[in-house]
Amino acid sequence: LEIKKGDLNSCKMAVLFTDIRGFTEISETCHSTEIFHFLNEYLEEMEAIIKQYDGFIDKFIGDAIMALFFHPKNAITAAMKMQEKASKLQFPNGQIVETGTGIHYGDLILGTVGSHARLETTVIGDTVNIASRLEGLNKYYKTKILFSKIELPGIESAFVCREIDRVRVKGKKLTLTVYEPLSIL
Repeated sequence: LEIKKGDLNSCKMAVLFTDIRGFTEISETCHSTEIFHFLNEYLEEMEAIIKQYDGFIDKFIGDAIMALFFHPKNAITAAMKMQEKASKLQFPNGQIVETGTGIHYGDLILGTVGSHARLETTVIGDTVNIASRLEGLNKYYKTKILFSKIELPGIESAFVCREIDRVRVKGKKLTLTVYEPLSIL
């Protein structure tokens, strides 16, 4: 009750964006009630994994999820576990679920936005935009998870990764080195 529009806090967090590949096209081949129930089951499964690795969901955007983590290692681990779980799920038409995930760690603003009648807590900043762009790059690179280089001790020793490329994401002038995590050490 004490939260008000404009409350904010600057912090460093890992932002994870994940999206079901081809969801719109697949949902057209299923009954609306079936796809609705499937989506709720999928989101429930993904939320459990996010919570297990100390993350929390900022929002659901249809079949997409935006989650936040204080430590990027947890975000990468959660993404790998989410991808593993998603690949065991099936749409009502029997098709296997495929996802794409992007993760970026950096500065952002966590705060409350909205209007007098409706408030929402969310995050904004380049970190959010870059995570979203990395999620989209999975289609181009034919990968499932991409994350940007993270300058934190222990990240390199926690995962086996493959350097994918140095990219300049849409709307940015600086290039980022992006990686695909292959396994957890």
